[in-house]
Amino acid sequence: MSTFQRGKFIFLSKDYYDVAIDLIVWYYRPPPPPNFFDQIDLNKDGVLDKDEIERYFQDLGHEVPEQLWEMEDKNKDGVISWEEFSGPKGDSPPSVKEDL
Repeated sequence: MSTFQRGKFIFLSKDYYDVAIDLIVWYYRPPPPPNFFDQIDLNKDGVLDKDEIERYFQDLGHEVPEQLWEMEDKNKDGVISWEEFSGPKGDSPPSVKEDL
């Protein structure tokens, strides 16, 4: 075994020490940021439409900001894609739910 005791302390070999540090770092890692895009995209089609945006703000008890579409819908196609969305959205685009 790679451990030995000396008094009240247990000394670990380098390999066990590295694993212990990795576990501590993993345990105390910060939670991932919220993914607002996924929360707003109710039908999971990979884009945010006006109904989804209105419902999200309505649920929060707020009005949709006047310039939201101007700022977020960069290609002016009437929806906000994951790439266009400037809020917290995770690291990769959501997988799109396909209709069968």
